[in-house]
Amino acid sequence: MNNPEEIQHFIDVLIKEDSFVKAAKKLYISQPYLTQLIKRIESHLGTPIINRDKKPYSLTQAGLLYYQYLENVSYDKQQLNKKIARFFETKSASRDSAFRKFS
Repeated sequence: MNNPEEIQHFIDVLIKEDSFVKAAKKLYISQPYLTQLIKRIESHLGTPIINRDKKPYSLTQAGLLYYQYLENVSYDKQQLNKKIARFFETKSASRDSAFRKFS
């Protein structure tokens, strides 16, 4: 499945454009792909995430929860990447320090 940031972006554009066709064009993907992606998510969750009954489109309660989940996953991923980068910076700095001691 797509990464959380990408799904979040797709949902943002879909809600803004208020149309699967317009959103797909704006995202440079096919409308069937976007429709199937949303349907797969809804099938996986067992509930709709987009309220299509009336315009403008909106997120359902489950959709809001899912969107918040995507935001949390994105934030956690960013934090993990920062921690890993700091780990390698520290590891590299300590290796350089040890090398200088024995030079």
